[in-house]
Amino acid sequence: MKRRAFIQSAALATALCSAMTSGFSKAQASPVPYVRRDYSTLSQAEWAAFVAAVKHTNIATLGLVRPTKYDSFAFEFAHNFDSYQNYSANALSGLARYRRLLVDFEMALKSSDPGVSLPYWDFSVDWQAPQSSAIFTPTYLGGNGQGLLDSVVDGAFAPWQVGYPGLLNVLPLPHVLRRHFNSGPSIQSFASPQAISNIIAQSVTLNDLSSQLLGSAAPLVFDGIGGDMATTFSPNDPIFWLVMCYIDKLFSIWLQLHPTAPQPDPVTYTYV
Repeated sequence: MKRRAFIQSAALATALCSAMTSGFSKAQASPVPYVRRDYSTLSQAEWAAFVAAVKHTNIATLGLVRPTKYDSFAFEFAHNFDSYQNYSANALSGLARYRRLLVDFEMALKSSDPGVSLPYWDFSVDWQAPQSSAIFTPTYLGGNGQGLLDSVVDGAFAPWQVGYPGLLNVLPLPHVLRRHFNSGPSIQSFASPQAISNIIAQSVTLNDLSSQLLGSAAPLVFDGIGGDMATTFSPNDPIFWLVMCYIDKLFSIWLQLHPTAPQPDPVTYTYV
């Protein structure tokens, strides 16, 4: 009986996540033009509104039942991880798929607060000593994990609970957000501004760009931050969205320089 109950619970969780993520392939950008900005340029009120909108997506039904809407994004990413890392010029893979995920998440935020847009983190600015970035201060996203579980204890999302990976990567089991910097209290260096500029300038094809951004620049950030970010469920950490939003900005710059390259879905947002 216990085994049957577990199987039924797992099946229910799978069905729920499938229903929650089925709309991802039908993502549509907002019909109203809006701007994505560097997180450091947001006012306190704008940052607070962004944080509140993200938290709104992570409210468990009756305070108990998961997965939340936020969990569904981590589930979608983990269960289609190979497609996200695919470098082909396919609208359902690689940078184009990341773009769709970002738009879907942004629309979820806007359903709570229409004035909110995704901010980005230009991590190349902090490349030499990433752990010293303002983004890891209590004012923003908090710092390295603490204790045996590497729990994030400060910042906007402390204590932030997420449901996955859970049991068999299907049945949610809440845990507190984890980070584990890859050099003790420090993070090994990221790609420098010059390295990023070289990637944009020297990438002739979309495959070239993807392999450099998704195979080199972004992994330095994911692995450097560690914890949940270093797993296939990296959207568990809200910093994921700011990192990938910057990657999408670089994608936008490259597309402007290569108008004959395969174009992803049209968007109505701009970067500043």
